[in-house]
Amino acid sequence: MIRDRKRMNEDDINITCFFEELPVRGFSVIVTKHSATLPTYQSTGLNYTHMAMTRFKDDTDQGFFAVTGDLMRWSKRFRNPAQPEVDMGSPMAFRNKPSLVCSLTIPHFPYSRNSDFVGCEDILRTIEARLPNETRLALNGIGGVGKTEIAAEFCYRYYKEHSDVSIFWIPCDNDINIDLAFREVARRLKLPGYDDPKTDQSDLVVRYMSGGEANPWLMVPDNADHIELMTEGKRALARLVPKFRKGFVVLTTRDRYVAPAVVGSGYSSITVNSLCPADAQTLLRSKLPDDAKIDESNELEILEILEYLPLCITQAAAYIDQSEISLHEYWLELTESEASLIEILNDDRIDLRRGFDAPNSVFRAWKLSFEKIRKRYRQAGELLSVMAFLDRQNISRDLLHGVIASRHQLNSALGTLQGFCLIKAEEGQETFGMHRLVQLATKFWLHSNREDHEAIALKLVSGIFPGPHSEDYDTQRQLLRHVKIVVSNTFHDDSSNKLLADLQYKLAAYEWQAGQYDLADKLCQAAYEKRQSWLGGLHKDTLHTKGLLGVIKRYQGFWDEAYSIQKEVLRRKESAFGIDHLDTIDTLSDLADAREQQGRFAEAEEMTQRAYAIRMNLLGKDHPKTLQSLMNLATNKRRQANYNDAEALGRQALQRYEKTLGLNHRLTLTSGYALAGTLRESAQYAEAITISSKVVDGRKRIFGDNHPQTLLAINNLALGHRLNGNLGGAEALYRQVCTTNAKLQRVDHPDNLQAHQCLAQVLRDLWNYDEAEKVGRETLVRRELVLGNEHLSTMNTAENLSLTLDLKGSYEEAESLAKRVLAVRTKGLGESHTYTLDTLFILASIKEHTDRVADAIVDFTRVRDERTRILGPQHPATQKAIQRLQQLTGK
Repeated sequence: MIRDRKRMNEDDINITCFFEELPVRGFSVIVTKHSATLPTYQSTGLNYTHMAMTRFKDDTDQGFFAVTGDLMRWSKRFRNPAQPEVDMGSPMAFRNKPSLVCSLTIPHFPYSRNSDFVGCEDILRTIEARLPNETRLALNGIGGVGKTEIAAEFCYRYYKEHSDVSIFWIPCDNDINIDLAFREVARRLKLPGYDDPKTDQSDLVVRYMSGGEANPWLMVPDNADHIELMTEGKRALARLVPKFRKGFVVLTTRDRYVAPAVVGSGYSSITVNSLCPADAQTLLRSKLPDDAKIDESNELEILEILEYLPLCITQAAAYIDQSEISLHEYWLELTESEASLIEILNDDRIDLRRGFDAPNSVFRAWKLSFEKIRKRYRQAGELLSVMAFLDRQNISRDLLHGVIASRHQLNSALGTLQGFCLIKAEEGQETFGMHRLVQLATKFWLHSNREDHEAIALKLVSGIFPGPHSEDYDTQRQLLRHVKIVVSNTFHDDSSNKLLADLQYKLAAYEWQAGQYDLADKLCQAAYEKRQSWLGGLHKDTLHTKGLLGVIKRYQGFWDEAYSIQKEVLRRKESAFGIDHLDTIDTLSDLADAREQQGRFAEAEEMTQRAYAIRMNLLGKDHPKTLQSLMNLATNKRRQANYNDAEALGRQALQRYEKTLGLNHRLTLTSGYALAGTLRESAQYAEAITISSKVVDGRKRIFGDNHPQTLLAINNLALGHRLNGNLGGAEALYRQVCTTNAKLQRVDHPDNLQAHQCLAQVLRDLWNYDEAEKVGRETLVRRELVLGNEHLSTMNTAENLSLTLDLKGSYEEAESLAKRVLAVRTKGLGESHTYTLDTLFILASIKEHTDRVADAIVDFTRVRDERTRILGPQHPATQKAIQRLQQLTGK
């Protein structure tokens, strides 16, 4: 019937379920609580057997009082307005909470004991421990966290141990209920004059309980959230709380500033936070129907989304039961979209323990606090509104100074928001965070002027996020999540869009340096389009953005596109600034890098020499950009296998960096990284390992253990160990890099694919051919998908897989792969490039293994001659070719 009425959109029926608590002699309970009650409706146990539960002795019987109390409440809904009110002296007249039956344990207590109460044992123990010595205690916390239920549970426990204590529950949601509560206390105590309508009953109570004649008492002002109601006017609660001769006060509030106003200074405060996951799980299960199917993974995710808040959990259980859906279906609704989550949490289903006047939706409960703050604490309201459109954690004071300039006023506003438990100070007290659901609710309430607050958040973040050349990595990391939030928004005014372009450019530079090349590409492209539209193609900011896009394309491995972009930027800069302008030379340097990646080493060297000369002339020999050109020259020489010059230039660059910037500067470490590569390729493995280890340690200090730049350094350190014969150490380092990349979800990142290729190499060296083949094939497939079939990095992986297959005896496939790599490298790098000769060496080995010795000798001879010419006769690679020829020819 209830569900049919719901489907027909008819009004809910008021139902209270009563169940027997005592078994019949010789039997158990006849009708169990489960059978006698309905989920989500109020239930009350009667301390009788099945047959005696409606045979009340008289009108003072506690069972009679419980049943007739609800009847009186329901009757008010149908009473004629002209009908006179029930005499307030009647024991049936006063109901602290109209929706609740009285306790059958504590006389006149408005709450039945919550049989589903779970958790909060630490808070209850704290209250019990403090009360003997502290007479005033406040439970403060955000709405829906369970303060009232904790206070009620404490009353039951306290009364069990102190049955001589009178417990008075004072509902403080409005002044009428406060007045009625004190009238009821006067009536219960039968204070002289309590039945005289001209007497101030609250004054009677205060004078009596503050005197020495009163018996021990405990007063619980509940929901004391409105400081005006608590402190202003003759009937203010602060005037009505008795002095503490024989009594204690336990107050619940959302606003921690209420407690000192009501009970004075020196009170003890306890902040109530969310339940722990285990207690939240117990609460949810206790509220679900007994036949509910529990999917633990969905259950835990639901509780995490609801942030373990009791009101959210109770609300969720009611929704699941009344909608007749499974836990999994509810999870699907919660995670469908932000709008769906808002709709569900804004649902205001009746919870009889909270009463008809109390908000049962967590969003509605919080909105009371939000509206109060906006009305009484304007700056705090504005601060919360802006914080809602940032990331919800790690919000710094420095960032918020953009909203409130005065330090005193900012601290006051932050204190107000903390007082309402809407935000909390994080470790160190310099950053703040907020509940995810509070943030979501605030956004919902501000939907009509959302873009205004998003624009303020954009202005705040854009103003202090460091630019591309900053060394302030700590600030960048601290602001990163806020930046990502604000750049995801859409703006419709020119002013905000210009700021957005600035921030997208800064973030693109950061993501590029962090190795997030695809994300950097998207951000930079978006910034370029905006700047091109508003500023024109020759504006400095537009050209810088286009130039950064070219650099990103190079790091993505799209070398032809990178070269094309940089060539166009160079042409524009030469036209706008002149051929020798430093901005123009920056692009010339980037163009040389792109040309070098294409294998055009001579052209790249010529460009780099010109950039170095101009920078030397205009900036001096020790300027970081001059040293960058010197380092680039060293790298160019290495790639041309001119190791002597590469080493000399590399050492010169590193020494100048150390002198100018220090041993641990980012650019100094980059120079060391490059020199280590030269030393490895010239077989100076021990020194290469030493320098690489310093680079790893330095990057860990600057960037952290898991930063892409740190992982690249670890990867190169592993390569040094492998070439030096420490295969086990190399394997461990490679696996560390691959595992970290997987945790960071960088599976298809170019750096991660390079690490996997290196892992396959060391596995092959360890004769673990099966795993080497498996890793090699997986890496080749990914590189083909990410970079394309003919990309030079793809060819590196294909070559290594070819070598593994050759060693396993899979000669046909090995030869096919080697020929494919040889054709691509010959076309892209030239037939005499060292990489091309490496592939020819592998192809010759395959021919030798398949008894084509004459063809193998021809290929080995060519490799020997070219390596001797380029690398010198003593280079390990040259010696390897010489040895193979001697084995085949006997010469």
